[in-house]
Amino acid sequence: MDKSIVKRILLVILSVIGLSFSLYLVIRYRSELRLLYSSPYALRTYIQGWGIYGPLLFIGLQILQVVVFIIPGEITQLTGGYLFGFGYGLFYSLIGITFGSMFNFFVARVVGKPLILRVFGKERVERFVDLMESTQAKGVLLFLFILPGFPKDFLCYVGGLTRYRFLYFLSVSTGGRLPGLVISSYLGDAAALQAWKEGSIALAAGAFLFALGLWARRKFLFRHSKLKNPVSERDGHLSSGSPPEEV
Repeated sequence: MDKSIVKRILLVILSVIGLSFSLYLVIRYRSELRLLYSSPYALRTYIQGWGIYGPLLFIGLQILQVVVFIIPGEITQLTGGYLFGFGYGLFYSLIGITFGSMFNFFVARVVGKPLILRVFGKERVERFVDLMESTQAKGVLLFLFILPGFPKDFLCYVGGLTRYRFLYFLSVSTGGRLPGLVISSYLGDAAALQAWKEGSIALAAGAFLFALGLWARRKFLFRHSKLKNPVSERDGHLSSGSPPEEV
C-alpha cells in the first residue's frame, strides 16, 4: 500500500480518536466543566488542587476549549493570569491554544470538507472559506483573528480547508489572538494581586480596543463583502476532498 495512503489513514484514525475523546470528556464531565468554565475562581481552586500538575491540566483545558469551540475561552485566559501570573499564564495559554488550533486545522485537512460542512453548516463554512480565499486573503486572514466577533476556534477548522500552508496559518492565527491573550492574562494577574488601579486601566484599554475592533469589523465586512474567490472562479466551487493548492 502506498505510504501516503497509510499516512492519511493513520491521520484520519487519530483525528477521529481525538474528536471522540474530546466529545466524551464534554459529555461525561459536562456538569464539572460547566462549573469550571463559569468562574475563574472555581477554575483556579480546581487547578490548584492538582499541585505541580496544575499547569499541565490548565494547558489541557485550553486545548479542550479550542477543540470544543462553544466553550468560552475568556474565562480560561483570565484564570491563567490569575493563577500563574502574567508571564506564565500567557505562556501556558499560548501553548494550549496553539495545540488546539493545530488539532482543529489538521482534523479539517484530514477528514475533508464534507464532514466539516455537516458539522458546522454548509453556508457558514463556505462563507468563511470564500473570505479567506479572496484576492486579499493574507490580509483578510490576519484581520479575522485580530478583530473581535469572529469565532476564532471555528476558523481554525475552516483554515484546514483553505490553500494555506500550516505554519503560515498557525503564525497568523496565533499572532492575531495575542493582543486579546495579553489583556486577559494581565487582567487575571491584576485581580490576583488586587492591583485594582492597574487592572482598571487595563480593563478600560481593553474595552476601548474592543469597541474600536467592533467598528473596524463593520468596516472590514462592508469592504470585503464582495471579494472574489480565485479558487471558486477557476473551479466553480471548492473540492469536497483535499484543500485547494497551497500558497
